[in-house]
Amino acid sequence: YALHHAADRRQFGQQIGKFQGVSFQIADMITEIDAAEWLTLSAAWRLDQKLPSNREIASAKLYATEMLARITDASLQVFGGMGLMDDFPIERFWRDARVERIWDGTSEIQRHIISRDLLRPLGA
Repeated sequence: YALHHAADRRQFGQQIGKFQGVSFQIADMITEIDAAEWLTLSAAWRLDQKLPSNREIASAKLYATEMLARITDASLQVFGGMGLMDDFPIERFWRDARVERIWDGTSEIQRHIISRDLLRPLGA
C-alpha cells in the first residue's frame, strides 16, 4: 500500500515517492521484507531436510515480526495523517503488527530460544 501511495500521492507538484525521505524508506522496507523472506526460506529448508532448526525458526519469527512492526510504522509515515484513517487498511496492519510479536511466542521467547541454542553447546 505504501509503495502505491508513494507513486500516486502528489505534494509540491510531484509524486512523494520522488522525495529521498520517502524513496529511501521504501528501499529499506523492501530490503527488510526480502531479508525476512530469506530467513524464513532458510529455516523451512533446514526443517524439510530434517536438520536442527529451532534457532533458525526462532530467528525467522523474531526478525519477521519485528520487521513487520518497523514496516507498518514506516508505511504510516509515508501515508502521513491519512494513514490513521479508516479509508486505508494500513492503520489495521499497524495494529495487527503488534499482535504478531506476541502470539506463537513473544519476541523475548524467540530471543531466549536463539541464545539458548548458541550458548548451550558452550556450557552456558
